[in-house]
Order: sequence, then structure tokens, then C-alpha cells
Amino acid sequence: MTDSPHPRAAASPLGAHRWSIALGLAGLAAWSGLHALHAGSGATVPVLTAARDLSWGSAIGRDDLATVRMPVANAPAAVLHDSGQAVGRWPASAIRRGEPITDVRLLDAGGTGSVDAPVAAPVHVADAAAARMLRPGMVVDVLAVPIDEFRPAEANAVAAVVASAVRVLSISVPDDPSGTAGALVVLATTAATAARLAAAESAGRLSVTWRTDPRAGLPG
Repeated sequence: MTDSPHPRAAASPLGAHRWSIALGLAGLAAWSGLHALHAGSGATVPVLTAARDLSWGSAIGRDDLATVRMPVANAPAAVLHDSGQAVGRWPASAIRRGEPITDVRLLDAGGTGSVDAPVAAPVHVADAAAARMLRPGMVVDVLAVPIDEFRPAEANAVAAVVASAVRVLSISVPDDPSGTAGALVVLATTAATAARLAAAESAGRLSVTWRTDPRAGLPG
């Protein structure tokens, strides 16, 4: 009586080869996927942060900054990556230690002793209700309407821009139910623009305008 061949022994050598290739390809695909996932999740970017609390009023030095690595997905939009992008510039408003520094957190002009170094210019805005909508860090235009005591107000209703794209530092609105007292707004600007603002305020009324975010309908 002849023994029947073992089922595995009857398998085709070609079939076994194909099975080995399939297993190899599956393993390669799994390894490639895990490698890509690991590389993507671990990708980081250098992010410039404040090494200490920074306040408005002086230029930023190298010791005021620190660079950390942050996952690409978590890095803020328009964040600065190199200290050279911030050294010598002024904070637009207070920056807390460890806060990532983005482009809107710094003033364009800077450098102690520069003729274009920022100065704080307090101006009186006639419309207190509009001033209440302002926030530190907002960029506004300042308009002036000249007042002539010998002519009616309607004849002087042409406004002119006396300061363009200046940043708000602080807002103070007095407790005045009538709203006639206006508001005090401190702006970061240059000495030349501050002089124009002072001259315009002495000769008329000041108001502010700002661009809004069309997606949110809120002050931008």
C-alpha cells in the first residue's frame, strides 16, 4: 500500500514563491506607512519666543529672546523663526515670557536713537463709543476734521488722514454718560507723526478708523 503524499508537499513551488513575495510586500508597506507617520508627527520648526516678560518702551535685545522647537502643526501663523527678525524692534504691546512672537506683536520701526524710533503719542478721540471698540495692538488710521469757530460745523466736514497704520497701545474712556468727553487713546508712532497728530488735535476733532475681518465681522 502506497502512502499518500503530505498535502503541504503537494503544494506548487511557484505558489509558495508567490506567497513569500506577498508577505514581503505587505511587510514593506506596513514599515513605510509607520515610518511616514512617525516622520510627519515628529516634524518641528524653530519658533522665536520671549525669554522674559517684555513691555512696550524699549528695543528688544538678543537676551530677551529664546528659540524653541515646536511641532509644525502647532506653530502660530507668521511666527518669527530667527532672533534677527526681532532684535532692535519694539513690542506693540506687552509680551509674556514663553509667548511665541509673531509679526503682529512687533512694531516695524525700532532701534533706540533712531529718528524713526517709536514714541507713545496720546491723542483725544472725540467719539467715546468708537474708542471703546478699540483694543491694544489694533492698527488704525487717525482722521482730523478741522474746526473753525467762525464757520458752521457743516462747512468743515471734510476729514483728512493725519496718521496712517498706527498701533493702539492703550485706551482710556472716562465715565461720562453724555459721551461728550471723548476718550484718550495712546498710539505707537514716530516723532514726526506725533507732531502732526498734536497739530491736528489743536485745530479740530480726531477720529479713528480700522479695517475689519470680513469673515468675522469684528474689528481687525
